[in-house]
Amino acid sequence: MRPFLALLVLLVAGSGCSSRERSNPFDPGNPSTRGHPIAFAALAGDGYATLTWQAVSGSGLVGYQAFRRAEGESSFRAISDVIPPQLTRFTDFRLANGTDYHYQLYYVLSSGVGGRPAEDVATPGPLRPWVTDLRAHRLLNLTPDARHVAFRDEAFAGPTQVDVDRATGVVWACDPDGNRVVIYEPRADVRRVVDNLGAPSAVAADPSTGTAWVCLEGENRLVHLDENGDPAFPGQIAPLLDPVAVAVDPSAGGLWVCEGTGRAVRRFSAGGAAMWSVEVAQPSRVAVDSLTGEGWVTSFRSRNVTRISPDGRAIDTLTGFAGPIGIAVDSRRGRIWVADPSADVLVALHLDGSVEHRLQGLPEVREVAVDLATGEAWATVPGARAVVRVSSAGTILRELFGFDEPEDIALDPGRPVR
Repeated sequence: MRPFLALLVLLVAGSGCSSRERSNPFDPGNPSTRGHPIAFAALAGDGYATLTWQAVSGSGLVGYQAFRRAEGESSFRAISDVIPPQLTRFTDFRLANGTDYHYQLYYVLSSGVGGRPAEDVATPGPLRPWVTDLRAHRLLNLTPDARHVAFRDEAFAGPTQVDVDRATGVVWACDPDGNRVVIYEPRADVRRVVDNLGAPSAVAADPSTGTAWVCLEGENRLVHLDENGDPAFPGQIAPLLDPVAVAVDPSAGGLWVCEGTGRAVRRFSAGGAAMWSVEVAQPSRVAVDSLTGEGWVTSFRSRNVTRISPDGRAIDTLTGFAGPIGIAVDSRRGRIWVADPSADVLVALHLDGSVEHRLQGLPEVREVAVDLATGEAWATVPGARAVVRVSSAGTILRELFGFDEPEDIALDPGRPVR
């Protein structure tokens, strides 16, 4: 054989061996797996963490084994026996909420535990954040530590506003492109759809009755539904002029309604009787303080926030905004969170209107919700395709990316909050 031809044969043979080795999922040089279990995630829950991964097949694979190191511990310890290779999930129970748990998942081969571990961290807690992702046509449940998406419902036309009943955990989501509202009960995994609604634009759950009020912008009315999707009493409030937002008064009961082109905020009793109306130029959102009974109203068009007394008087109007939309009240700490997408800023106000925190650089930050137990704020940031979790002190704790257009966010405390 000619020398050049012999060298070529050796090179080809050597290349074939290397390729076969690199196709082994347990090989650290494998470009897809890097030698460790793939798609590994530690999903935090209330007092537990669920480990998930993607199944692989390969010669010599016996299964997997999980290891854990809790906050303050110096080394990992095994928390499972050998997990059969066909399984892709393991749940670690009896964990302390608010504690960081570091996890490793190894392949178990016929030669023993080997390869590199896949690693992740989970911080359990009772919170269940819900986010609508408009362009992705889905409703998402995030883990309480904001590290992962725990659940996806992708059967939407274009979900916008979402709210959660703090007493029951029932989730209400508006789907105006489908002219419907979706009612989801996570604890029972039951999904109900109320069809033939004229462009539902906003929803507010009432924990005191287990019902919700839905703004039908296309029909200029509010409808009142129970958790089965049936009419509740009173069945509706009408006529209204462009109802764009609604909030339930958590202490006194009744409703606050923003009429967009009606240029007013109106209050109704729990029985649907009109109580008063106050002029507000093109209101966008309203949130009610459970302690003071005051309402806080954003106006994107007027670039301001108005504070309204329980008896319908405009107490003051706060300027200095570029176009605020989302608003949430932390009644326990006397703090108001405002999302200003035109300025890319999330602002925390004292009750007197002075600025407590100002977080800049959040592209198009749109909606905000507050965790009353911790004082943390969660906000949708469509310009970054992200959701941010912000501490009570005004610092960003975590950012979760991977959304298409996160629209609204609502927080289920996991336990009744009064």
